[in-house]
Order: sequence, then structure tokens, then C-alpha cells
Amino acid sequence: MTLDQLKALCAVVDYGGFRAASEALHKSQSAISIAIKNLEQELRVSLFEREGYRPQLTTRGKVIAQKARAVLSQTKGISDLAHHYAQGIEPELRIVVSELIDMQTILAALTTIREQFPSTRLTLFVENFNAPLELIEENQADIAIGGDALRDKIDPTLFTKLPTVTLMPVVSDTSDYAPKAAVITATDMDGSTQVVCQ
Repeated sequence: MTLDQLKALCAVVDYGGFRAASEALHKSQSAISIAIKNLEQELRVSLFEREGYRPQLTTRGKVIAQKARAVLSQTKGISDLAHHYAQGIEPELRIVVSELIDMQTILAALTTIREQFPSTRLTLFVENFNAPLELIEENQADIAIGGDALRDKIDPTLFTKLPTVTLMPVVSDTSDYAPKAAVITATDMDGSTQVVCQ
């Protein structure tokens, strides 16, 4: 069976007859008739009842026509995808983000990418410390979004500075500093154990 035969089948159904289908597909009526006849012979199934004024699908013909539409739809999807790729659109984009980055901003950006490039598969990794850089170096990600620790370890021509991320200092409620956490200063913290994410 061929795609042309499946197109002929669907056209006869959609346009209500062989003549209308031939006009819609810009083919002769005999070409449409031959395509349907060859399809029926190959499948060993009668697709149309031809006794009436207009050809009507048989019970089996209805099922086959439905399958034919699915095949034609998949074929169009492949064709559209190849067209996008021919224009230079990436088939996949892998992004790794530091866990310190505001995820709402990232998700909003991903939504925009999805709307503009629906055929591109998006993969998002959320990592900490040096993991974003490692994923880039191991070719497991295409774009890394991280803090200064990441920036200091890569070629400066390969990154773009994004808006500053504000970190909020916190104090454990079991710490001696907890009672005065609202007014504590960096000097007050000198000599204390601190965990700083970068």
C-alpha cells in the first residue's frame, strides 16, 4: 500500500465521491479509482459499497479509513518535524540549573520556549555545587545556569551574566544567635560555623 492510495481513500470519504476526490487531489478520476481498486486488492477487503449514488464505506472500510487517517497524520508530523530541523531548530535542549536559581523564572522561560518551538524536546536538571559545570563538561547538558562558582571555572567568552540572585541568610532556631536573628550582622558571625551555597 502507498500513501497516495491512503490519501485517495480519505479524499473519497471526505469529498463524497471519486470525481470530487480527483478534483481535490488534482488527479484524474480514473487514477483515484485505480488507487482504490489496487488498495482493495492488496488488502483483500471491499472498502466501498458502490450500489448507491455515492460510494459508502463498508464496515471494514470505516475501520481502515480511520487507520489511514492516523497514518497520514503521523506522516505529516514527520514532515513538519523535518522541516523545523531543516530550519536549524534543535531537536532537544538540555538545561541544567543551580538549585539557587529562582525556579519560577526558569519555568516561565521554558514555557516560552515550548510555545515558540513545540517540536524541541526540553530536559531540565536541577543540581547543586559544581554539578552544572560537570554536566556541561560531560556533554550531558547544553546550557548551564548557575552562580559565581560556575562562572569562575569556565571560559568567560562562553557565558552571559544574568540578573543577580538574592540569598536570604537564615539561623537555626537552636543556635545561640536565634534570639537576635533579625538584627545579626556579618561581624557577629565571625568565628561561627556557616554554610554558604554557591
